Amino acid sequence: MAKTATQILSEIGIGLNLGQVFESKQNSRRPDQVRPWLAAVKAKGFGHVRIPVTWYPSDACVLDDSEFVHLLDDAIQYAVKIGLTLVINAHHEKWLFDYYDGSDVFNAKFKALWSRIAYKYRAYTQQQLLFEVLNEPDGKFGIGSASTTTGCIELTRTINRVGYEGIRYVDATRIVLVQPNDAGNIWAVPRVYPTKATLPGAGADKSVGIQCHTYDHYNFCLQGGTNAFYKSVDDISADIGKRVAMLMKWHTDIGGQDTVALHLGEFGVGRLDQRQRDADIVRAYYRITSKLFRDKSICCTAWSDNGWFALTTMDASRRVTWPFGLADQILLKS
Repeated sequence: MAKTATQILSEIGIGLNLGQVFESKQNSRRPDQVRPWLAAVKAKGFGHVRIPVTWYPSDACVLDDSEFVHLLDDAIQYAVKIGLTLVINAHHEKWLFDYYDGSDVFNAKFKALWSRIAYKYRAYTQQQLLFEVLNEPDGKFGIGSASTTTGCIELTRTINRVGYEGIRYVDATRIVLVQPNDAGNIWAVPRVYPTKATLPGAGADKSVGIQCHTYDHYNFCLQGGTNAFYKSVDDISADIGKRVAMLMKWHTDIGGQDTVALHLGEFGVGRLDQRQRDADIVRAYYRITSKLFRDKSICCTAWSDNGWFALTTMDASRRVTWPFGLADQILLKS
C-alpha cells in the first residue's frame, strides 16, 4: 500500500543537498568524487540527499546527453544502494524563469519533461526517490514585491500543476513536492496556496507536499551577511520561531498533515570569508533552525555546495571532513 507524503518525509531523516554538481559545473560529477561524498553523508547520520538538476541548461535536454545521464544515474543508484533516500528536482530552469507565460508551448514541454523523468526512474520506490517540480520559482513567477501579484501567483500554481500532472501521467503515488514563488520563500507559501483547492490535486492527493526554503534573516544568512546581526541565541530562536509559527498556522488552517506534507528543502549560512562561519552564533543558527522545524515534524534538508555554504570538504584522498562542526549541530536530537 502506498504511503502518504507525510509518512515518507517523517521516515527519511535529516538531509543534505548535493549542491552545485548536477545543476552547474562548479563541482565534479565523477563517481570517484560523488560516491565518497554520499558514503560520508550516510555514515555521518543523514538519511536523505536532495540532488538539484538542471534539465535544460540550453535548448537541449540533458536526458539526451548520455554522459550526463550516466553520471546522474550512477549517483542515484549508489545512493539508493547504501540506503539514502533521494529528492530530485528541476533546478535553475532559466527557460522558464525568463520566458514562461503559461502558454501551451511551455506547459507541454515541462509536462513532457517530468513524464520522461518519472518514466525513467519508475522502478524506484516511494521511499527511495521523491520528485520536486521546480526549485525556487522567480523571474516570471515573481520575486520580492512582484511575487504578491495575482499574475505571478497564478503562473506559479500553473507550472507546479503542469509538472505534477506530468509525473502523475506515469506514476500515481510518487511523492511530489512543489514550492511557492519568491524563490521558494517560506513567507510565500500561504499566498500561493491559501486553500486546498489551489494545491496540485486539490488537497485530495496524499502524495503531495509543500517545500519551502529559508535564508532568513538574509543579513545574517547570505554570503555577504554578518555574524553581528543576531545579538544572541535568543534572537535567533525568536526570529526562526516566527517563521515556523506562521507556517504551522497556515498548515493547520488548510487541513494539516491530512491535506499536504511539509518540507524545508534549503537553509544555511554562507560567508565570503569561510573563517567567519567558525563561530558559535553560526553553529547556533544551524542547530536552532533544524530543531525548531523538526519539533513540528517538518523534514529538513540543509544546503551544502562546496562553496560559501559548504557543510563538507573533500581532500585529494577523497576524505570528507565536516568544517566547523556545523553538520553536527543540524543532527542534534530534538
